[in-house]
Amino acid sequence: MREKVASSPQGLGLEILAKHKVSDFVRHGAIAVKPGEPLWNALKAMVTHGIHGVAVMEDSKIVGAFEEDDLLRALRALEEDALAAEVKRFMKPAVVVKSSDTLQNAMLEMLKGNTTRAFVRSSGLLGSGVYGVISASDIVRVLTGDYRGFRVPGNTDRPVSPPKVGDVFGPVGSVAVKQVIRNSPLTLDASSSIADVAKCISEKGRHYAVLLERESPIGRVGDKDVMGAALDAILDRKDLHDLTARNYLQEMVVVPPETPLHEALWEVIDKMSDRIYVIDGRKLTGVVPLMDAVYTLAKVASE
Repeated sequence: MREKVASSPQGLGLEILAKHKVSDFVRHGAIAVKPGEPLWNALKAMVTHGIHGVAVMEDSKIVGAFEEDDLLRALRALEEDALAAEVKRFMKPAVVVKSSDTLQNAMLEMLKGNTTRAFVRSSGLLGSGVYGVISASDIVRVLTGDYRGFRVPGNTDRPVSPPKVGDVFGPVGSVAVKQVIRNSPLTLDASSSIADVAKCISEKGRHYAVLLERESPIGRVGDKDVMGAALDAILDRKDLHDLTARNYLQEMVVVPPETPLHEALWEVIDKMSDRIYVIDGRKLTGVVPLMDAVYTLAKVASE
């Protein structure tokens, strides 16, 4: 029988969220784009640095945030020049927290803002000067006691001509989903707890884990879902081990490996998802993030 870390609301590091400050875990340096830049630049920055959102800054002031779900909204608009549209058209309000705020406060602000990151300013700074970022995946790592150092992103180059959406979503070349698989999905048994999910995605540096029932995927649980579960645990005075992961499931887009990438991308956009999961028979064999799919097809269309 598996032994639990604790049977109180403080289990699995929940007390850290209330007792530790953002400054203890902030990731210094935030990749930013300008509000007048094309979405193509924001996409390139996210793919280049392996991140899922960027700050939108004008001079030294943060004016918004752009994340994967904002890219989805832009693509769903199906405008011919969506990737050339200005970032400010699809950005969301930025969540900005102080370095002196607790991690619990930062988590609550991210949940209220429906975002996966909060930008951090020093408590002594005037205005909206930002020096770092803390994300949903960082919160999960702290919950599981993983305090390894964070990689600070560097600068990225800026591509010049954004490809047209019609070129990206048409039958571009012969790119199949299997050609752009990044890695195998993390999988857990459907009976797993939220604590199990948190530990798994923290250790592997991922954003989602897929739940399997009799070897078949039934859905996925991500870092934002873990934050929501952590809030439930605090409010209900429960332990994360007591919360069943399947109660926080998200729908998945699952396709065979030979599926043309542009067709899978259409399905992802239709279902407002951010990952293409690849299944060969009954076995999950890979995952393709939305950003990688769009960027791959955009590069092919530009060649």
